Amino acid sequence: REISLLRLDEASRKHYGDKTPGVVVAGSSQIMYALDAVRMQELINQPVFRRAAAGMFTAEMCSASGFMDFNPDNVFIMMLSGLDVGARPQLNTDGMRPLATPGGVGDLMTAATPSYLLRNWRTFADLSFASWCDMWRSRDYVRLVYANPFRPKQNAAAKSQDDDAAETQRAALQQLGRNPEALAYGMRILDVFLDRAHRSFHRVVVVEGRGNPKFPGQAFEELTAQTRAMMLELEARDRIDYITLDEQAITLTEDDWLDMTHVQGNGRRLYTEKFSRVVGDSDE
Repeated sequence: REISLLRLDEASRKHYGDKTPGVVVAGSSQIMYALDAVRMQELINQPVFRRAAAGMFTAEMCSASGFMDFNPDNVFIMMLSGLDVGARPQLNTDGMRPLATPGGVGDLMTAATPSYLLRNWRTFADLSFASWCDMWRSRDYVRLVYANPFRPKQNAAAKSQDDDAAETQRAALQQLGRNPEALAYGMRILDVFLDRAHRSFHRVVVVEGRGNPKFPGQAFEELTAQTRAMMLELEARDRIDYITLDEQAITLTEDDWLDMTHVQGNGRRLYTEKFSRVVGDSDE
């Protein structure tokens, strides 16, 4: 659904040709849950272009960069935590193919080591072809849509489905950052992606993400500390504006968390208001 909405939104923007500068919001489901795009648009009186989707971590976001950098007067904002660089043990080719773009796939290859390129040449060939050929880009995407039609979950099974999803999430989080090569590659991708963003947008804002205090293990905090150090270095080089947790000054209660990584209700309201203030204040 999120990929469909993202592609439809981009097709609409191209069709109507609106050149009004706005805010491009990108990233994974963390920012999707944290940001009410409609409310933010009302608060800042500018268009908000949502380029976020569930599972859009660093590599997926880099691959899809061509859907984002369409106006140099736009502000780019993303939420970044250890989850974004440590969640994938390998490239998620099926998830990246529907949004692959030539420049984005090129950046993925730039960030890869020669050895990684050699061992994964089929993956890069697949994504490169998809970035130029929409029929190839959409082949598995359309098949999955037909195989899993849009429908609400059945009420009788809702509790069971929620429990299954929570257990799947907990199991995945336990594997966070377990692949050193994938983690190092993710950090290089992030650096290349933000370099492109610095050249493509009027301003780049990175908001430090957080997890539920009940998040299992220490991997999330350790990886987030690594991304924080990298973002502070990039900020010192004037490539981004980085908003740390301390600077956000947002206090979340247990009720503000939907699960281990996503906020809800009041947490969503607080983040939306903070994002709006950050975008409206270049000195934030």
